[in-house]
Amino acid sequence: MPRRVPRHAPIGAAARREILRVEHLVAETLRTLPEPLRSAADELILVVEAGGAASGGGGDHGGELYGLFDGIPRGERSGYGDPPARITLYARTLVADFASDEELAREVRRTVVHEIGHYLGLDEEDLQRRGLE
Repeated sequence: MPRRVPRHAPIGAAARREILRVEHLVAETLRTLPEPLRSAADELILVVEAGGAASGGGGDHGGELYGLFDGIPRGERSGYGDPPARITLYARTLVADFASDEELAREVRRTVVHEIGHYLGLDEEDLQRRGLE
């Protein structure tokens, strides 16, 4: 009989602490976002995961992402059966790259705003022009 591999590997206590730390900072960020970012964030699923993901563009450092937008941007959504748009933040990468609480809080906010920008239809060049890179 073939061995089953769990879909999600169990995480340890340190990873759980990192996730909780970043989740707290995400909640603070969402609470203090200005409009129209706050209402856009209300339309998204926002998840904090332990592991990182390989870089495919901006919002990263050292080849690993801090966050990722996955979905159809707001202006392109049909409204009929579109899967929910999602932002994922990667706690381990964020915590590893930003040692102080202030630096981590600043980068979590920057990453959340950056990924919301993608949901609003902004590409990397647009984000850079608006200071959201």
